[in-house]
Amino acid sequence: MELEIEWFGGVAIWAHPFYEWVGEHINEIENKVLYGIISNIVPLGDNGRIYFMRIAMKRKGSFMELINMYTAMEKMFIEGFISVCTYNELFSLGYIGDRLDGESPADNVFKFNSKSNI
Repeated sequence: MELEIEWFGGVAIWAHPFYEWVGEHINEIENKVLYGIISNIVPLGDNGRIYFMRIAMKRKGSFMELINMYTAMEKMFIEGFISVCTYNELFSLGYIGDRLDGESPADNVFKFNSKSNI
């Protein structure tokens, strides 16, 4: 089971209320919110990419369009042109799910992973 969870993006992602909400509402999410969501997935590296591919397959429409959007945003993030959206920014874009302590969902995942590695 652990290997399967890691294969699908890691427990810190799938157990987080934000990423769970994204997976459940992927067909209802408007593009402006999707950009903020992706900004919280690309910093998670390979686990984030695996997670995004899994939810992109669930969204009606073009899988390749979503993957291309993700790849472009990943490149912009690496080059420093975009940053992670904070919870406040996500709410202003239209996110209506839960919020945990911390700046952003990606921040929560990093904190969880650093604690679990101790």
